[in-house]
Amino acid sequence: MCSSAHCPSAANGPGTGWLAPAPVGQPVRTVAICGEDEAALGVVSELVRELGGTPAVLGGLALARQVEGVAGFVMRLVATGHNPVTAIPAVPAAATDRS
Repeated sequence: MCSSAHCPSAANGPGTGWLAPAPVGQPVRTVAICGEDEAALGVVSELVRELGGTPAVLGGLALARQVEGVAGFVMRLVATGHNPVTAIPAVPAAATDRS
């Protein structure tokens, strides 16, 4: 997750993290972004695309705390041996395509 142009490392090591290729038949990784600076959001969005992800600009910095809370939720699921994909409802790609 990124707040404006302040992004944490996208991977924790070789072959780990969201930079690992998505399994066959699964969508590319989505990176949530919050920010006020349109230029910074554009730069971060382009970096995400170059790394093979899909940027999701969710809104201004007021939403960043909520987005970070969701990240904590997902990390805790992983830490306790659960797959976060099973905790978040799947939405058909056509419903999320905003291009």
